[in-house]
Amino acid sequence: MKSVYFANIWPQIITERGFKLFEKLGYSISGNWLCDSMDFNNSFRILYPYANFDNALIIDKEQNRLWKKVISYILFPDSCVGWDCDKNKYLLKINNNFLSSIEKSRAIISHSNYSLNLIQKTYGDISANIVPLGIDTNSIRSFPKKRSKTLKVLWNNMWRSDKGTIEAFRIIKSLAQKYPEVDFLICQSETWGTNSNSSAYKLLCQPQLRSLHNLQNVEFISRLKKQTEYWELLRQVDIGFSTSFHEGFGLSMMEQEAAEIACVVPNEEVYPELHSGCLISERNHIINDLQRLIEDSNLRKTIAKRCLENASKYDIEFWVKSIVKHLNN
Repeated sequence: MKSVYFANIWPQIITERGFKLFEKLGYSISGNWLCDSMDFNNSFRILYPYANFDNALIIDKEQNRLWKKVISYILFPDSCVGWDCDKNKYLLKINNNFLSSIEKSRAIISHSNYSLNLIQKTYGDISANIVPLGIDTNSIRSFPKKRSKTLKVLWNNMWRSDKGTIEAFRIIKSLAQKYPEVDFLICQSETWGTNSNSSAYKLLCQPQLRSLHNLQNVEFISRLKKQTEYWELLRQVDIGFSTSFHEGFGLSMMEQEAAEIACVVPNEEVYPELHSGCLISERNHIINDLQRLIEDSNLRKTIAKRCLENASKYDIEFWVKSIVKHLNN
């Protein structure tokens, strides 16, 4: 059994099924999972994802031999080029740790052309293989689709400025007042994050938040502890939408698509590239397309089917096989 080390990555990105698929192909998986453990023992290859530069894993000089095994995986482009929390724009600023790492790595992977383009704008002519992330379509769909008399609309993101929280709150407030017979679910309650503008942004959102708490058809759901709990929730939802200002892959929306939810996403970031099954809207038209889905059941079914078909192209099995292919090269 060959060993692969994943640095700075959440295990839920790989999923339990992903671990089993790696093992089936002869690979055991370990990693530091965004903590301080740096156990590289028996690592046949090191997959080094750029997931969080606040907790970056840098291989020091004593471990230089390991760089010959490193495959760098660009997961979150904002970690590589910087992000302006107030203006919701990429800074396109060189990060010396990232630059040093990619210069030493034996290969680079990006999960989208969009992310790679941001890297190239910032660092110049850098080549990389495109391997989009995988989602566990089978496990998500193993939960029965629960139909109810009440239509359910979901927004699921951390409550940060880069995820367009205040925009989402405004959309939900308007729609919840117009459609009192529809339930609106707001997930990851009170997850304001630790960005430089988090406190100020929280204050900015309070008026909208107070209004939403007064609406009977708006439900707030705390961040779920288990991935399976989230997947089970998704199977109860009819419509989902995003207001994000930056996405390198769009994992949350892709999981919603896999749950056969009719999704609306902005015509920005990675969405046009990887989320072709969704209704792709200009940002100021998202609310209009949500209204169309609420009112038109046939359109809702059509988009939900398209979303599922699109998500199936990014099943975790394809991702695991692609990673193993790079490991074997």
